[in-house]
Amino acid sequence: MFPRFCKLCYQVVDESIIKLRRFSSVQHSNATSEEFGDEEYEFKEDLQPVDVPIEKPKRKLIIKCKNPALNFYEGQTYPKFQPIPLASRGWHHRKSDGDYFTIYPTDTFDFNGIDTSASFRDVNLNEVLLQNLVDNNIIHPTTIQKLGIPKILEGRNVILTAETGCGKTFAFLVPLLQQIIELKPKRDRGFNRPLGLVLTPSRELTFQISKAAKKLAKNLGINIVTLVGGKTKKIMLNPPVGDIDLVIATLGVMSKLVTTNIYKMDEVRHVVLDEADTLFDDTFNDKLHYFLKKIPLGDEQQIVGDYPTTAQLTLNSATMPQDLPATLNTIIDTASLLPIGTGKEHKITVRQKFFRVIGPNKPMMLLKVIKPKIKSKTPIIIFANTSATCNFASIFLKQFNISALILHGNMPAMLRRNKFSEFQNGIHNIMIATDAGARGLDTTTAKDVINYDLPLISAEYVHRCGRIGRIGSPKDCRVINLISRPLEIVLTSKIEFAARKGNSIPMVDLLHNKDIEEGEFLRPNELQNYNDMEASQAETLKEMAEDFPHRLPH
Repeated sequence: MFPRFCKLCYQVVDESIIKLRRFSSVQHSNATSEEFGDEEYEFKEDLQPVDVPIEKPKRKLIIKCKNPALNFYEGQTYPKFQPIPLASRGWHHRKSDGDYFTIYPTDTFDFNGIDTSASFRDVNLNEVLLQNLVDNNIIHPTTIQKLGIPKILEGRNVILTAETGCGKTFAFLVPLLQQIIELKPKRDRGFNRPLGLVLTPSRELTFQISKAAKKLAKNLGINIVTLVGGKTKKIMLNPPVGDIDLVIATLGVMSKLVTTNIYKMDEVRHVVLDEADTLFDDTFNDKLHYFLKKIPLGDEQQIVGDYPTTAQLTLNSATMPQDLPATLNTIIDTASLLPIGTGKEHKITVRQKFFRVIGPNKPMMLLKVIKPKIKSKTPIIIFANTSATCNFASIFLKQFNISALILHGNMPAMLRRNKFSEFQNGIHNIMIATDAGARGLDTTTAKDVINYDLPLISAEYVHRCGRIGRIGSPKDCRVINLISRPLEIVLTSKIEFAARKGNSIPMVDLLHNKDIEEGEFLRPNELQNYNDMEASQAETLKEMAEDFPHRLPH
């Protein structure tokens, strides 16, 4: 009987006290206890007399902050000569730990909004190629395909730029295969002299493009060769010889095989640089410049009789530098490159959530974010900036019986082979990768992206976010960013500032130009501290690993 009386006593407690306790518990709870499915719409109140009925207009929420006073709504503007309030502006202070804000997309890819009145038949493609498109459930061209395919078929040098996951690969593969179909019977080229060449920066992207090309080339009699590193010496010792129409390869292995005259480039009539901005990076630029000199590129495709005498160039990427490398001018007139885009470049089409986390707390924060998704087997990609951090995150999660696949550039070729396909096929639901897994890969199974480290180059951030929200991706995809370092806060502030101004993400490089790009978002003393933090990063990781048993939840 006594418990019943106790329960009765609880029922007569003033309701306002209960609500106050609940409010207090919510305010002091960790940010990760909040459900990630925030409401996209909220009511924005205006001050009106009490006796007048208040009709609250429903306005779309663009940025939702932990501090509601910093929320930003669609159509909201700021005074011209006043600083824009940013939720991330105070994140340089350690007491900002636990703060967060969410950016909702203003532009989303409309999966049902493809123009059904457009057809691939409008550009006079081969009937077998058209049937192969239908067999792969590609009925109507997307915007970038509708704009790009006719110009490429005209022989123009083009730059294809569009949001990630909108079909850019087929935008260059379809016209490339059509050109090979038309040119192949017109001349006997000899062995190992391809008509088309696709260069990529990574093995995984090479295999992905090759798989798509072979599906489209079914029953067309087009011979496709795929070349990646790892077996280059074996190929050089026992070179293959045959009638080759299209080569899809990484730049490194192709450069070696052409230098040793195993493959000849004099008959190439179309070169595609996929993820061109990466190939123009300092890592590849010199090698790419030397390689392209061996191909007869022209400002305009010259045709003698019915056969072109020069090759055309196609650059493809979701992000492209504003100024093309000066070295490209020595190979081709960059003015001849026709830019083709959808107008949605550098925009994120999924929800982005930014958490302010103190460095030592980041591993446990990662665990709290991932744990609720383990039972539902949600496919997740975790990005880190270095291979060492990838290995550390994998070891940390393994302490809690969470298995994760690792993918980074320092892995031996044999270990790296088929890793991505294991994630795609559902053998592993969590993949931890560097930017080797961020470029061009069609990760349609992934639903969430977690940036354990925020990249310091905004183009890399766009590509990471582009692994989700693609054609064929699950709905309600989201990006979760764990922000701890000073330069990460700078990039976060720039992203938030652009969202409040209604602009796309600015292309900045804090990794190489931090003194120029930091602007008003980073204080000088914090920049000095940043170098000290980088120097002690390895020691911090070692201390965290030793401290694992003491940090396990009881």
